[in-house]
Amino acid sequence: MRCLIPHAGRVPANLQCYTKDLKTPWPTILKIQKGNNMEKLLFSIINPLVRLILRSPAHSLMSHNTVLLEFTGRKSGKKYAMPVSYYQANAHVYCFTDKANQWWRNLVSGDPISLFLRGRSLAGKPSVSTTATEETQAILRSFLIASPRDASHAGVALDSAGQPCDDDIAAACEKLVLISIDLETMGGASAGEQPL
Repeated sequence: MRCLIPHAGRVPANLQCYTKDLKTPWPTILKIQKGNNMEKLLFSIINPLVRLILRSPAHSLMSHNTVLLEFTGRKSGKKYAMPVSYYQANAHVYCFTDKANQWWRNLVSGDPISLFLRGRSLAGKPSVSTTATEETQAILRSFLIASPRDASHAGVALDSAGQPCDDDIAAACEKLVLISIDLETMGGASAGEQPL
């Protein structure tokens, strides 16, 4: 979660493409510290509601940019249902999360997971990348063009044409984890499909 506050003085170079069209005041993006009680409270209220919507016939309110990942905790054996923003290219679904989050570690094994994608229950094989590569940067760029609302969460500025700033993309990939979910190896997008 991020918030905007006025920046006193000169605009940092990495924010210039974001701020050049703003008249007043210049913003700086600050990240709310992990473990913040307000953040925990918000997510404890919002996530159950989002999960309910994504599993319901009303999923179209959110499912164009939010997917529900369902997986088992690698140590606890507990079942998790994590709503996240996504970008889909053919039989691959891509999600990003901050490395500081812990939930993505449950997907490192590559064991199949379930996901609710646009009202359908599917199976997918996840892979996790913590390395900032050119491919990761290209995927993040496409992800943010498709879902510009997530640019501020990633710390990436968008120019007036909605294009992400290259320097910000490179910096963001250093702190983000890419989760790629392959639907094809699980029998294609239609395999395991269960319309609501």
